[in-house]
Order: sequence, then C-alpha cells, then structure tokens
Amino acid sequence: MLLEWIEHQIPSNTDAVQHFHQRFGLGESEALALAIKLQSPILVDEVKVIQEARKHRLKVFSTLQMLLAAKAEGFISSVKPELDEYMKTGFRLSEKLYNHVVALAREK
Repeated sequence: MLLEWIEHQIPSNTDAVQHFHQRFGLGESEALALAIKLQSPILVDEVKVIQEARKHRLKVFSTLQMLLAAKAEGFISSVKPELDEYMKTGFRLSEKLYNHVVALAREK
C-alpha cells in the first residue's frame, strides 16, 4: 500500500529547491525537488504544486488518500477525527468532500 514508501528526506539539489521556492512554499519546493530527483511519488495537496508535479510525471497522493490508506492498513482506527484535527489547523475541505471521504472510510 501507499504507506510503505513514506520516508522523510532532505533534498540535496538546492538549485531546484530555490527554483521552485520562487512559486511555492519551502516545504512544497523541497518535496518537489526531492521527488523529481528520486522519481518517487509525492504527498501534496496544493493544486498548483500538484500541477507542477504532474508536469514532471510524478505520481501524486493527497492527505485524504493517505488517511484512507492509513485506516485500511490499520495505522489509524478512524478517518473522521483525523480530518477534524486537520481542519482545526487550517486544512480546507468542503463539506461535500468531507462527507465523501468519511463515506469512503465507511464511517458516519
């Protein structure tokens, strides 16, 4: 599943990080630079960063996909409280999408 490949690394290609940092936040720029160098999947939610990742033919996963995978793999017991916590930190999610993810997780 998705969780097998999650690993925290710091990119060594600082030129690429600086290039992306002109348009994106530092964390997103580092994630893009590293994923491009390694040709690995990337975890990202910002639409503009997703578009850039796809230009480089990277496989893109979202936080919502990761939460569903985490539940499926038994790392978390419920998606709903995790979504609620993310939303408290400023993670934006429409009510329709929230309800859809909760339904996909087979929760009420």
